[in-house]
Amino acid sequence: MQVEMFILCDRFVIAKSPQGKTVWSIIEPFDSIDLPEFPSRISFSLAAAVRFFAEEHGNHNIRIRLLDADLKQLIEPATKKPIELNKQVNVPDENRAHCKIEIWFAGQSGKIAGPSGVWIEKPGDYFFELNVDGKNVAQVPLHILLVR
Repeated sequence: MQVEMFILCDRFVIAKSPQGKTVWSIIEPFDSIDLPEFPSRISFSLAAAVRFFAEEHGNHNIRIRLLDADLKQLIEPATKKPIELNKQVNVPDENRAHCKIEIWFAGQSGKIAGPSGVWIEKPGDYFFELNVDGKNVAQVPLHILLVR
């Protein structure tokens, strides 16, 4: 297994080129957000592409979590559920590698903060953690600052 991409951006689009090839568009990647008040909600797209090799066919669990600097997982206050994305993917037994792409959209593209999105209680350093089959394989930092 190999992580091909793990990126935080405003928007991630998968489309076809005029030649029929798959094209990934990463729009406005970032690693920090300036917010005027807390608590707040943030918007983002997070794209993870994981390549599984031929011998790794079968079911795999992909989990992306949002953690604070103390490795504490963030919780959505309204539901009391962890802020995370969990997916099970199947890699077919076709004797070749397969790339699986998972995209986590939160909030509204083009708006850093608003009434929807992921809850952030205070400024600080955070990170998204990519976990495949119980193993942490990548991280993306997110610095959130109070700016008035």
